[in-house]
Amino acid sequence: MGTVAVFGAGGLVGATVARTITLAPEVTRLHLFDINESALRVEAMDAAMTAEKLRPQSLTVHTRTVDMTNVEAVAEAIDQAAPDVLLQAAIPRSWYSFPHRFDPVTWRRLNREARMGPWLPLFMLLPMKLMQGRAQAGSTAPVVQISYPDAVNPALAAAGLAPTCGSGNSENICTVMRVVAAEHLGLPAQDVYVQLIANHFHAWALAADDPEFAERPMWYRILVGPDDVTETVTTDAYWADVRQRYPRTRPAFAATSAVKNATRLLRDDLTLSHVTGPGGLIGGVDARLGRSGVELVWPSGISEVEARQLLARAQQGDGIERIADDGAVHFTEGSTQAMRELMNYDCDVLQPDEVEQRAEELMSRIPHD
Repeated sequence: MGTVAVFGAGGLVGATVARTITLAPEVTRLHLFDINESALRVEAMDAAMTAEKLRPQSLTVHTRTVDMTNVEAVAEAIDQAAPDVLLQAAIPRSWYSFPHRFDPVTWRRLNREARMGPWLPLFMLLPMKLMQGRAQAGSTAPVVQISYPDAVNPALAAAGLAPTCGSGNSENICTVMRVVAAEHLGLPAQDVYVQLIANHFHAWALAADDPEFAERPMWYRILVGPDDVTETVTTDAYWADVRQRYPRTRPAFAATSAVKNATRLLRDDLTLSHVTGPGGLIGGVDARLGRSGVELVWPSGISEVEARQLLARAQQGDGIERIADDGAVHFTEGSTQAMRELMNYDCDVLQPDEVEQRAEELMSRIPHD
């Protein structure tokens, strides 16, 4: 028996998480939280319907509207649900809506020049409130934090509010690489294993086929049993297939990796897999997730120091120069300048106590419907 709470269950990714996790037999109570009451009712019914049709085990679904900007309300919701695992999928404005809110030229420049880093306050605000509410509730339930975990998780970790892990991004890369490799080899995907060290930047650059991908490479190996088949598999045709099939706006990829991580935490399942943002890492690496915490497993062929340097360099490609020990996030000069020019938004360093103010400022500058 296990209790799972999903915050942001009325949104695109959160709703997909809620529907997917109903298929896990270990989950017997599901608490769904969102500020949008009508959306929450719809998603709760979808979760209940999926459970009724597709699983023999009983599942109870509870809903509650929560304003996640209110730490006390979050703490009360967590206390009431008493979850074994928390999933954080809330964001003030869906990232998937951004390309439609700007004219195509402006959005292309924001995407290419500013990158994702400067938007960090929007991604960080609600996860920060969740972690503060969790602390206030006295809960020690592990947290799978889905919102831009490559940057949000390490920034929160510096403030002593580290989620357990993230999902999506490099996990998406790992999945696509594995599935495509298996097809090229004529094997089941389960017979292929991909070792990967990568950051959100690599996910963006791979999908965009950006030349900077080669300047800030990820590290990977493709294995079949004990055999390294990387050189055999990774042809030009293989990479063309990976780029073509990489998910751009499909929330199921982030949602399924979030459910994978949540159920492993719930079961105390120490199976090795690629995990995004484990323990506040600025990217993804192989890890084991269990009740006792997170164990990072660095592959042979690259040292931990080299791997962390690779991830830091990749994050600079995302527009984040570095995350200081005190939690201050320093953005690159190029991304800062692009945001000044295109958004009239001037922030070269994000201090932890400025997150809410900066998120409100960014929201005010996004074109409305």
